[in-house]
Amino acid sequence: SYKDKWHLFYQYNVTGPYWRQISWGHWVSDDGMATWRSVKEAIVPTEGTPAPDGIWTGGMAYDQSGLPVLFFTAGDDSRPYNNSNQHIGIARAADYSDPDLTEWIIDPTLAVVQTAEMGVAGEFRDPQVQKIGSVYYMLVGGAKNENGSQRGAAHVLTSDGDFHKWEYRGELFVPESY
Repeated sequence: SYKDKWHLFYQYNVTGPYWRQISWGHWVSDDGMATWRSVKEAIVPTEGTPAPDGIWTGGMAYDQSGLPVLFFTAGDDSRPYNNSNQHIGIARAADYSDPDLTEWIIDPTLAVVQTAEMGVAGEFRDPQVQKIGSVYYMLVGGAKNENGSQRGAAHVLTSDGDFHKWEYRGELFVPESY
């Protein structure tokens, strides 16, 4: 919750089941989650940002000042320099005095760029961030090549609170077999 209101962000596509137009819808509850009202889309794919081809799944965490920050899978099919179209982006509210958090701004710099050590290129999504003590932990779903086949993987990164500086810690989990 933020300023006595509950916020629900969800993957949304106003145009239907099409790949490159996925955004985040936003609902707000004023009464403890009994009823909800729709607010304008929170974040949408936008040319000139790290996510021109989709705002895919992710989550929200509070920064060191207690302000909500959105972490999302930034879809960009034009990144040949690192061979992945999935990285982690962040967005912050344009006006934190607005209890509805109506406007969000996508940060022009990615929070995490997937590298070769972070598993299969283009299989790096759904960030979830949790603060434990003074450390922020990010769990990212992905895949790993192992013995000639791909297996799902849960990647772990840590930060001291600078959401543009994450250290890759390895896989939390890779299943033995399917």
